[in-house]
Amino acid sequence: MKFWTISNDCRLFNRRALGKGSAREFIFVFLFMTIQEFEKSLQSDIPPTGISILLEAMWYDGKGDWDKSHNIAQDIHSKEGSWIHAYLHRKEGDEGNASYWYARAGRKFPSVSLNEEWRLICTELLNAQ
Repeated sequence: MKFWTISNDCRLFNRRALGKGSAREFIFVFLFMTIQEFEKSLQSDIPPTGISILLEAMWYDGKGDWDKSHNIAQDIHSKEGSWIHAYLHRKEGDEGNASYWYARAGRKFPSVSLNEEWRLICTELLNAQ
């Protein structure tokens, strides 16, 4: 069983429960993850525990699963969800659809690379947690 716990510098790290009842010895909270930690989590087969549905959509895109990411994003009815949706359509090359979703998100069509936008979205979402 995996848990997130807070280190002394307010960073999170994954902690494996050592035995029965050990979970009660710690406060398990998802508080903060850096973009570097989020990118490293892409080496795993499953998204990090406790991330938002928004970050989960970005995690699946980072893993190369555009369809899974899109299926999640299209069900998020917020400006952030629209931004992810826009990014995904931009990534697939559908600029018309992407432009619509950027407008819904209240954002301009970006001039940065897709990789830069992916990091920008993830960083902003991580900072909002």
